[in-house]
Amino acid sequence: MNEDVKRFPGVLAAVVLLAAGCSSPGSASPKPTSGASSGGPSVSALMVCSSEAQADIQEAIGVGLSTPPASTFDNGLFTCDYAYPTGTMVLTVKDLTNQADTDAYVKNARDGLKSVKDLPGLGETAFSDDVSTVYVVKDFKILKVDTRGLPDPFGQPPHTRYTVAVVVAAAIILCWTGA
Repeated sequence: MNEDVKRFPGVLAAVVLLAAGCSSPGSASPKPTSGASSGGPSVSALMVCSSEAQADIQEAIGVGLSTPPASTFDNGLFTCDYAYPTGTMVLTVKDLTNQADTDAYVKNARDGLKSVKDLPGLGETAFSDDVSTVYVVKDFKILKVDTRGLPDPFGQPPHTRYTVAVVVAAAIILCWTGA
């Protein structure tokens, strides 16, 4: 059995079930609360903060938000803060428009990590720091799930921050519209 599957018992199965509930690309998404530029974030970026994503993430990790997520958009980076009673998880999506910029952004992100673990099968490219942060590339967008602001362990049942980051990234990418 694959080591990564063993590492996330039961959790990935829950994510697969959540994927069956993905709604159509036309589902309502929130508007950023500050910092929005005239271009605005993509549909994919907005999706990470949508009520659908909130419900999917809550089901996957077993913990509800303490307040609705707050979002911003600045210089092509959409940020959504998920505040829980014991900490905060930050989801970001970098909206890019071409492969060269996407490759450069990914290289910079990888170079900024102390150690890099590839996560095959998650998006076009996925990697993590094997501690608390996961990056997933789809089209010209880069999703980053950062769980450093959460206690370790976190969730119901409790999981490492790394497991939470992988599960949340999987829940998001399985429903991502790519728009």
